[in-house]
Amino acid sequence: MYQERLNLLHEFTALSFGRPLLTNEERIFHDAFNRHMIDLVYSLPASMQTESLLFLMQYAGIRIGEKLDLFRNYHVPSWSFLYWIGHAEKVSRRLTADEMECAAGAQAMAMFLHSLDDHIHDGSVAPSHMLLLLRSQAWLLMKEKLIRFTGGNAVDRATIDDFINTYYEGISSRTTLSGLDEYCRLFRSQMATWTLIPYLASLKRYRDRSFADDIREAYECFGIAWRLLDDINDVEEDMHSHEHSAVYYLLPRQWQLLWNSHETVRDINELMLHIHAADTIDTLILTAEKYLLRAETIVRDRGLPELADELMTLRGPLALWLHDRP
Repeated sequence: MYQERLNLLHEFTALSFGRPLLTNEERIFHDAFNRHMIDLVYSLPASMQTESLLFLMQYAGIRIGEKLDLFRNYHVPSWSFLYWIGHAEKVSRRLTADEMECAAGAQAMAMFLHSLDDHIHDGSVAPSHMLLLLRSQAWLLMKEKLIRFTGGNAVDRATIDDFINTYYEGISSRTTLSGLDEYCRLFRSQMATWTLIPYLASLKRYRDRSFADDIREAYECFGIAWRLLDDINDVEEDMHSHEHSAVYYLLPRQWQLLWNSHETVRDINELMLHIHAADTIDTLILTAEKYLLRAETIVRDRGLPELADELMTLRGPLALWLHDRP
């Protein structure tokens, strides 16, 4: 039974999204996107800069001598949404170089902060003076770049406040969830700081709130699919820590009770085998694939074919998994 569980774990943890091929222009944008994190480090007191940079490298899994890609563990659409919004053809209102710089800097801070806040909260990253300084400075820079991007417009300021409030409502929620749909809806709120900048950039460039709403939905669908994939990859870790992941919300009540109270290896084995027998993971893969397809359809219909192709590449391995199942 133990060996069978190991085989299942390997199957689940090996599942990943496809990897889109980047254009040269996207690579340049990504390099510039990374430099905002270096700017964050240099904005700190000199005594904190080396320690902060070493932390960021360790956080991203970068070894000395490797390329300083601090977003290497983030899937491409997390930043390429912004790139393609800024570079779409047939739009009369172009974003200036300064506007794109502000938007990219704010997005980089938002992506970093979401991850960092989550790891501080779950205890996997221990707070320190350096870390609290890095976090507070990232929030400050994000807000400064957002204000510069919007030019102090009162309506945009209210939008910024609303999205940030939604983010904190989501991450601090203690609501009892009834199932997977509510779990996914909650995550929409929890990624509000990620969707804010693409939303504002769409609004500024296209002057069409329905377009911006669609971009927000597409980004949320991508984010939910990523959340579900992470939950599949981390199924045993979440089980050990009694974390209520997407897998948990697909289990019958009796198995949820065991998830919450298991004490032995045998309990873990039973849970894992039940998860496999009930096709729980297949259901999650199908759900993630549908969310990615929804995101792809939205951006293709809105005239962003390159971004749609990237999302299609992401869902390729999920569609293949589902196709190959007996």
